[in-house]
Amino acid sequence: MGRKMSTGKSGRAQTTTGEPCSLCDQPPSIHCLQARRNETDLTALVLDIHDGLVQNLFAAYTQVHTLQHILQKGIDAQEVRAGLERVAGLLESSLREIRTFVHAFGPEAVDDHDVCRMVEGLVEQRRQLTGMHIQLQFDGDFPLPPLPIRVALYRILQEALSNAYRHAHATRVNVRLYRKGSVLGLYITDDGQGFDIEKVFSDSGTTKHLGLRGIRERVQTLGGTFRLSSKPGQGTTLQVEFHVYNGS
Repeated sequence: MGRKMSTGKSGRAQTTTGEPCSLCDQPPSIHCLQARRNETDLTALVLDIHDGLVQNLFAAYTQVHTLQHILQKGIDAQEVRAGLERVAGLLESSLREIRTFVHAFGPEAVDDHDVCRMVEGLVEQRRQLTGMHIQLQFDGDFPLPPLPIRVALYRILQEALSNAYRHAHATRVNVRLYRKGSVLGLYITDDGQGFDIEKVFSDSGTTKHLGLRGIRERVQTLGGTFRLSSKPGQGTTLQVEFHVYNGS
């Protein structure tokens, strides 16, 4: 549909698209379009806080809780020292992310110019923190994707691994990063307890499943494909794909 010009009360020309604004149901002025952009930016910030800082702080809390149990059973200085180092690392990472938000709304790890190394680092961190067996596989070569794609991949994997541990109580997770022609994909499966997908996405008025809805929104915002498969007692499979590279 073509664009047209309209004149507001101030006499200033405002650009509209002919489509009603999703916020006020009126032909959108430049102010409406800016409000929509602000809403999108705010949503991205909320998702980054949830998928990054919240996950790190929860992991730090889990480590403190574990150390409390160790101390109750009898002091194991070496194990306590290792646990405190993990907590310190998580808190340090959270502080770095706070500084990163001020600059770019993205995790510091995505500055790495090797997407495989970025994924490996996150997987190894979660192995150490959770004790889960995480199998990692790379299929294809991976020229550096754009920053928004790197941020999305990092946050999606971070959320998926956190969900597998916290909610699904999984013991084994398989992670596969792959490339098929122009497509960059991430495929994650776990042996956890699974869940009712329809219920998760119908509870849109709560924050209980913000992480999964956030993953779907991230993927859709970047024009990617989101697939989720799960049933109670049958584990979970998550697949996301982005058209990133040129050529077939």
